[in-house]
This record gives sequence, C-alpha cells and structure tokens, in this order.
Amino acid sequence: MVLANRYDWQLFLEVTGAGGSGKSIFAEICSMLAGKGNTVSASMAALENPRERALIVGYSLIILPDQTRYVGDGSGIKAITGGDEVAIDPKHKQPYSTRIPAVVLVVNNNAMSFSERSGGVSRRRVIFNFSEVVPENERDPLLRDKIAAELPVIIRHLLHRFLDPQTARCLLAGRATEIRRSTGYQTRYRSTGRFLRLSHCFP
Repeated sequence: MVLANRYDWQLFLEVTGAGGSGKSIFAEICSMLAGKGNTVSASMAALENPRERALIVGYSLIILPDQTRYVGDGSGIKAITGGDEVAIDPKHKQPYSTRIPAVVLVVNNNAMSFSERSGGVSRRRVIFNFSEVVPENERDPLLRDKIAAELPVIIRHLLHRFLDPQTARCLLAGRATEIRRSTGYQTRYRSTGRFLRLSHCFP
C-alpha cells in the first residue's frame, strides 16, 4: 500500500502501542518505502484545517507522529482517504480545492476515538497494535541503518509476495472489517500478523 502509493484503496494505517514497542521503526520503514522526499509529517488538526492542509499537498505519504489523544469526527482524514476534494488555503495564494493522493499513517500510544458513527472512518481504518515493549538492553541503535541497507531486498520481497496488489488490498480491507465489527480491538488484536491470514483472500 505504501510502496505503491495505493491511496485509491481508501484505507489509512494506525499504529498504536507504548513507547519502545517499535512504532517509530514501522513509520521509518514506511518512509523509506515511499521515499524521504515524498513523506511529510503532519497532525490530525492539519488534515482538518484548509491552511495547514496546504503543507501536505504534493506528498505521497502523510505521517501523523506521536498524536495526542484525539477525539473528533475525523472529517479531514475521512475526506482525504475517501478521495474527496478538500479545501486548500495556501498563504498569500488563491484558495482552491483538490484531492490529496496520499497514504496516511497515524502513530499514537492509544487508538483514536471518533465521534462519527456512520462507518465512514471505521471502514477505512487498519490498526496495528504493537503490544510488546522492547527492553532497553535489547534495543539496537543501528536498526534503522541496518533496515535501510536491506531496503532493496525488502522491496523485492514485497513485490514477489504481492504479485497481485489486490491480495494486499484484501488483507488490509479484511482487517478494517474485523476492526469495525469488534468492540474491543485495542486489546483483542496484536501485532503478531495472525490477522493477515484471511482465507477468503486466497483461492
């Protein structure tokens, strides 16, 4: 999804977990896959504000890092991931509206709480809960560099693993459906990868 910029799948990724659980490494890998020059850091408020939205135009990956506890209707993220045109009000320029063709990745300690109840947000939401904190003495300060050195191999593996991109889409969409149907996803789902084994995605 990130590698191929499949914003058209109308999904967004949300990574949750305590500090030291690997959330920032996950976000860093996504940034590597998209390209540093194609990645921008923003906030939920930026997605909902026409002036601040001007700063995310032109990027293929929008990372919302270390979000404070969010409670709202998610109108901005819903519109952007849904492919709707949104208002842009750049400083000292004429306001306009456009679609923002980007994948959104949210990183927080706790899952966001949305007041919207029509399903417009929940059906787009794919949560990865990193429940295991890595002990200080087991953390590798060079892990990012090691992953970066292996990036070509990682990309080849992803391209081989998902020869048909719809397989990846099916896995993520199935995950979003599970989340929508569940009332306790914060504790029921873990970052073990088991939720990816959805039999209906394969012949």
